[in-house]
Amino acid sequence: MSGCTGSPDLVTTPSGTAAPTATTATPSPSASPTTPSPTPTAGGQTDQPSEPPQTDPPKTTPATPQLDATATISIATVDPSTGDLVVGGYVTGVFEDGGTCIFTVTPASGGTPLVATTTGAANVDNTSCGSTSFTSDRFGAGAYSVVLKYQNSKGSTESAPTSMKAAS
Repeated sequence: MSGCTGSPDLVTTPSGTAAPTATTATPSPSASPTTPSPTPTAGGQTDQPSEPPQTDPPKTTPATPQLDATATISIATVDPSTGDLVVGGYVTGVFEDGGTCIFTVTPASGGTPLVATTTGAANVDNTSCGSTSFTSDRFGAGAYSVVLKYQNSKGSTESAPTSMKAAS
């Protein structure tokens, strides 16, 4: 009889009766106590030393080409009748409809900037960004810096900062 069924082998004794014999288990090669296998960790990695992971260099967004144009702030003030902050500007060197004008008003104290966008419109000899306003509940008294950035499909240009002061 074979010992494959898990029951003890039987041996016939001289008296003709069957008697159980002791068997010893042989460890399988996969359960060898002398060669521990690596312990998997989270993510399927093993606890054995390995080469450090390769990382790609950070991807950078290509810089927007600089337009051969000049953005100018034409107004940055508080409207005395409403208390709203009014900003406006234009771009010379570009004569077109459809570019994007981005007005950024940043508190000198370092607070959160106010941002508004308008669409450029071809004017007599420039691209007008028109004007836009921020309601008085969006800003407080203090000094501010105003910048106009103009961008189209060919590139962008940005004005020099213009300083202004808002009273309470």
